[in-house]
Amino acid sequence: NKEKLAKWMFAISLLLPFIIFAIKNSGLDPTPTHFNWWFVSPLHMLYRVCGPTLAFSLLFLTEKYYSNWKITPFLQTAGQESLFLYVSHIMIVYGTIANFGLRYMGANTFNPIETLLVYIAITAVCYYFAWAWHYLKANQPSKSRLIMVSSIVLFFLIFFFKQY
Repeated sequence: NKEKLAKWMFAISLLLPFIIFAIKNSGLDPTPTHFNWWFVSPLHMLYRVCGPTLAFSLLFLTEKYYSNWKITPFLQTAGQESLFLYVSHIMIVYGTIANFGLRYMGANTFNPIETLLVYIAITAVCYYFAWAWHYLKANQPSKSRLIMVSSIVLFFLIFFFKQY
C-alpha cells in the first residue's frame, strides 16, 4: 500500500530529526565521529535524508490536490529527470575532474541572500538543461544516446589523461 508507506515515511521523517538531535546532544552517539558530527556520521546522514523523504512523501500524499495546477508539468519533468538534476548541480557546485566548480570560485561562506540567489540560479540552469535533455530523449532518442555515449567517453578520457 503506497499511501500507507508514504504516511509512515512522512511521520518518521518528521520525528526522526528530533530523535537524532536528542541522541547527539545526550552524548549517546556511538560513532567515533560524534565530535565531528557535521562532517561524517551515520546520524548526520539520516538527518539529511529526512528532508527529501519528508518532501517526497508529502508530494505523494497531496498529489490529487495539485495535479491540475500549472506547476505540475514542472514537477513531473523534475521528477523524471531527477538523476540529471542531481548530477548537474553537483558538477556545477563541486566541479568535475576537468574543472573547478562554484565552490572554488565563490567565497567560503555566503549570507542568506547570496545563498538564495545562487540556489535560484543553479536551479534555473539545471532545470533548463534537464528540460532540454527530457525533450531530446523524447523526440530524438538516437541523438540523445549519441550524446550520452560521447559524454561518457569524454569523461573517461579526461579522467585518464588529465595532468595535475
